[in-house]
Amino acid sequence: FIGLFLSGLLIASNKMEPITIIWNTANESALVLFIPILSLFLILSALIIDGFSHIRETIQALFKLQNLSGRLPTDLFDAGTAGSALINMALLGLVSSLYVALVKAPFNGPVIGGILTVMGFGGFGKTLKNIWPVVAGVVLATLVFGKQLSDPGPILAALFCTTLAPIAGQFGIVAGIVAGFIHLFMVETTAVWHGGLDLYNNGFAGGLTASLIMAMLQWYKTNRPKEDFQV
Repeated sequence: FIGLFLSGLLIASNKMEPITIIWNTANESALVLFIPILSLFLILSALIIDGFSHIRETIQALFKLQNLSGRLPTDLFDAGTAGSALINMALLGLVSSLYVALVKAPFNGPVIGGILTVMGFGGFGKTLKNIWPVVAGVVLATLVFGKQLSDPGPILAALFCTTLAPIAGQFGIVAGIVAGFIHLFMVETTAVWHGGLDLYNNGFAGGLTASLIMAMLQWYKTNRPKEDFQV
């Protein structure tokens, strides 16, 4: 919000500079391999921590984590085992990297940072089950609005939209897809509002999207049978 007021001041004084996007499109081998190697390291660490003789228990705990909504506070290390949480983080990293590769987006600084963010919160709420609906929503919005999935806005939105994963985890797939759909154009709108002065634009847009979705869902929930929200 400080960025909004500051950008307003700069615009009023005719000192606001236009937004300049610096986006590296070259794929360095080190950056491409960084996340997969890190993910494999996490998996190995998970097996060592939980013990190779307890692989079955670790896998069972991993499946248990997938059924959690992700709403605060959801400490996956506490809900399962340390190993299951680490494997969850690793899987999120591998899947995110696979998505980036499939849409032919570059593995540059912002993209790697986005993947690391997804992985980091893989220990505190994000799972494969609750992130895919919101990512699907971003993909759908990207196609509907005629954008390229590999463009800076859509690829970063696809990664950082996972901040809305608890909505999908709590209210279901449709709610998650709608949240992701809204998130894409909110990201572009809020970027204009603060003129690029907020480095956490996706988080800001995610907060606004969550406020709208939660208000609508809570109203709907009070007027519909509870069974409608069972996943």
